[in-house]
This record gives sequence, C-alpha cells and structure tokens, in this order.
Amino acid sequence: MIHTNRFIALSCVVASVFATSCVNEIEEGLTSVSGEGYYISLTGEVNKGGTESRAHWDINSDGNQTLAFAWDQSQDEMKSFVWSNNSFVGFKDNKNYSATTVTPNAENKKQAQLQITTGLSREYAENDVIWAVSPLAETNISANNKVTFTLPDQFVQTDLNSTEHLKDYVLMSGTGIVGSDKTASISFDVLPAIYRFKVTNNENEVLTVNEVSISGPFCNQAVLEYGKDPVYSVADGSYTIKVATPAEGLEVAAGATAYLYALVFPTNTSTISSNITLSFKGTYGEVSANYTKTAKCNEVYAGKDLVNNTYNDMNVPVSKGSEESQLPIAVYFNNFENTENNGCTIHGDGQYQNEGEVWGDVFQNGSGAQRTHYLQLPTDVLSHSTETQEMTIAFWINAKNADAYEWAPIFTAYADVPKWETKQYQDGTTKEMYLNTFPMFACQSRGVIQINCAGWCDFPDNLNVNNVNTLYHFDNDWFADNQWHYYTVVLTATNAKVYLDGEIKNEWNVTGSGDGNVIAGLFSNGADLKYICLGGNQAWDWEDNDAAFMFDDFAVYNEVLTQEQIKLLISNKTN
Repeated sequence: MIHTNRFIALSCVVASVFATSCVNEIEEGLTSVSGEGYYISLTGEVNKGGTESRAHWDINSDGNQTLAFAWDQSQDEMKSFVWSNNSFVGFKDNKNYSATTVTPNAENKKQAQLQITTGLSREYAENDVIWAVSPLAETNISANNKVTFTLPDQFVQTDLNSTEHLKDYVLMSGTGIVGSDKTASISFDVLPAIYRFKVTNNENEVLTVNEVSISGPFCNQAVLEYGKDPVYSVADGSYTIKVATPAEGLEVAAGATAYLYALVFPTNTSTISSNITLSFKGTYGEVSANYTKTAKCNEVYAGKDLVNNTYNDMNVPVSKGSEESQLPIAVYFNNFENTENNGCTIHGDGQYQNEGEVWGDVFQNGSGAQRTHYLQLPTDVLSHSTETQEMTIAFWINAKNADAYEWAPIFTAYADVPKWETKQYQDGTTKEMYLNTFPMFACQSRGVIQINCAGWCDFPDNLNVNNVNTLYHFDNDWFADNQWHYYTVVLTATNAKVYLDGEIKNEWNVTGSGDGNVIAGLFSNGADLKYICLGGNQAWDWEDNDAAFMFDDFAVYNEVLTQEQIKLLISNKTN
C-alpha cells in the first residue's frame, strides 16, 4: 500500500561549536513512502555532505585546524522514537523506534533530508516529541528503551589530520516537538568530546607514528533515556583514549605537527586525583622514540573538565633518543595567550603585550614600588609535589624594560597577601609598609633562592657545591644583554639547582633535616603557599622594588627536569 503525506519539516540544529544552524524552512509537497502508517520528515543544514556515513568533522585549513561538523549520508544508523502522554508511541512493525535515513542535498551539501522509514501506528499529533539518536544499533536498545553506547578500545587513523575514522562513534541525541501546524524543529547534541593528540616532531628527520594514547578514569560509556540527561561512566574503571595507525605507521615530516583524533565522553577531569599515563610509540628510522609520562589527572586538567562537543588538545612533543630526552607534562603552564581566562590577577601596572611571532603575548610587569607590581598566579600552582617530592619551575624572562633590579625577586610565594605593618630599624626609627612573612618561597633575580615552608633553607655559601654562591647582578648581570633567557629552578629533598639557558649557575646539597637544611617542606606543604607571584612582591621586609621584567611560558612540573630536557624546551621555543 502506498500512502502520501505532507512533509512535516524540522529545522535541525546541532548544538555544537563545530556546527552551523540548520535552515528553518517547511517544505510543502508530496512524497511517496512504502508501508503502512504515518510518516514525518526533516530537513537540515550541514557544513559538507558525504556518502559513507552519518556525520564527521571537516578540518579547516586555519592555523589551529579548527573543526566543523558535517552530516553524511546514511540509511539506518539513526533511530527515532515518538513520545506522547508519558509513553512511547509504537510504529507499525510493533517497535518503539524506526530507522531514519539521512540524505544530503545534491546541490547544496549543507542541507540534508531526514526520513523516518517506518510508519507510526497513528497520525502525528501536536505536542508529540520526536527523539532521535545516532548512530544506534538495535542491540544497544534495552527493553525499557534505554540506549547504551560504548566507545571502542582504540581508533585506527589511516591518514594524518583526518577524522574519517570517528564517523561510527559520533553519538548524537536530539528532540523536537510537533506543533499545531504539524511542523516541528529538532536540535541535536553531539555527546562526545574530541580528543586531539598534537604530535610535534622536534627532529630534522621523518618521524613514524605507530600509536599514541592516554590512560585513566576517562568516561567511555553513555546511557541515554528520553527526558533525562545522559549518564557517562567508565565501563571498567579505566579507559585508554588510543589512536593506532596502520602497520607501516604514519609519517610526520621533520619539524612538522600532526593531529591524531579520538573521542571520549564528558569526564570531570579537574576533580579526579588518580594517575593518567600518556604513551607514545614511534620511530626515527631504526631509533625508537617511545616514551610514557604519568601525572595526576587533576594536575594535568587543573580547573578544566572534558566537555561534550568540544575539542581538547594534548601536546605530544617527540624527539630522537632515550626517554630521558622526552618532556614531562607540566602540572601548570601559562603562555599568557588566553589573557581573559587564565586564572591570573595583575597587581599594579603590569600588562599583557605582544612581542612578535616567536613569543606572542607575554606578561610585562610594572615597576617603581615595593610589593605592588606582580602577576598573581592560581592558588594551587605549588600543590602538586606531595607524592613525587620533586619540583621544577621554569620560565622565560627578559629585562630590556627593567632597571634597578639587582636585588629584586622574580618569583615569590606566600600563604597570604602582604600585611600593612610597622617596620622598626636598628636606629629606633619606624616605617609603615607592606610586609611578607613565612611560609614563603622566593627566587631572586641574582641567582639565589630561599625556602621557609615546614622547615627552611637559605642556601648559603657553605651548602653550595662550589663553597660559594655566584651572584648574577651588577657587573655579573646575566640579564644585561636585554635578550630572552630561560630561567629554571630544580628541587629535590636534598638538592637544588638554578639554571639559566640550560646551564647550571648555582647548585646546593642539603641533608634534608635540621635547621637550614630542609627543602621537602615545599613539597609536603606546598598547598599552604596560596599567594603566588611572578615578577615582584619581595620577601620579608626587604626594601627592593618590583622590577619591570617580561615573562613567557611559565611552567611548574612535579618532577625533576634534566639538563637535556631543559635544553629541549629552549630549542623548541627558539627554533
């Protein structure tokens, strides 16, 4: 039997940072549908059509390779339900759902027609709700019409910078209400997040990529039920977001960057303290480039969750040689490019400014007063070394706009803001001023440091491996050339090193216990140091002005960086 009907057109909106809104139009006319019952159709707009599957992301040819959602052609990957008066309306085949075809417009691939292929047991009525899910196999639908969808153990990407391998797993759910004029609009949510591994080849020869993954408490399963928010979970306690390549691997040219794409369901990564492990497998000819790095989930994703319908980059720098040469994951990193939402507060006259192609946006500190000009960093920056008992702080610094900085600090941390108090001098005079007290941690511009946090160490001459501290100021000023320099301080429970441009400038050994020999309090009680400052806010009552240094790429690691790794960071930036 052949039935005819007027199209009920639904304007489809994919709620997505990748999508464009669908056309809002009603197509008048007749269409033939084989089978008994009543039918409904939809029209929609996409970025680009296809022929193999239902949806994908186009990769734009901009600098960030941003992603644009697109429908593709399919026959039965989408299933549609009809809800009315607190129950599902059955279709003529005695099921509560029907396959729904997706057909892109032949002339305009941004438009597509969606057709429910099985007749409804009654006529569509006002306030009926159409719920569509795709891709959806019948085996994923339970007797009570719940939908369970699980991501694969791995994604196999056959071409660099392609998302074709994701098509079968772009889970979408949408609803639309039939109005009095027998038209409706439907909006879809793309439920997974895209996880992009940004693989950077730091060598002057071709890198072959075999596999990249990150393992941890990431959600890989979604349960959908009409009228309720999706429920996301980790099916087996842990999930590895993995992208594999063909047996011969995929080649990344010398010095180039390539993206490998996977999917993951929304995960509250900022609140999970368990470990995650990044793993890379690849080669330079016969030389292995394999490495793994482990860190706390909430340290890698500090203040950030994996949210549906967004893409998240994980930087994967790769170099030739031993695992020792690979770079760890920073527990905090700020390149000052996202100045509106970077968790920092400018005090005094500092500002973000652009310093050209290599450096981009940097922080330029103000000057001319004490404990007035500095950049306040997030409160948890130093709280991530409790278990590792190691820490590295590193950043680029430039003194071309600074003066009278011979005694000035470049990084300090305290429990609270400076207090307005009275300083009494030896001659009996007094002065009202802002003062800092312990717990504290200070890195001075002249190449020395000081820690007073659950134990203390002033790092005097007798603890220096050379029996004397080298001070880098006045005639020995290491910043005098007004160029960019890479400052690094590396700490363990018994050793501290200060590097400049990858070379050790001062090193101290301590016993780890007793007055003047304790570093480890910085690790166990680092969370007490919540008022963290870049560029000023001198310690104690010392009367040294804040200096107008510029800063870029501030990073904290909860492990020791080797000299080789520090030099690799320098090379990555300057080359």
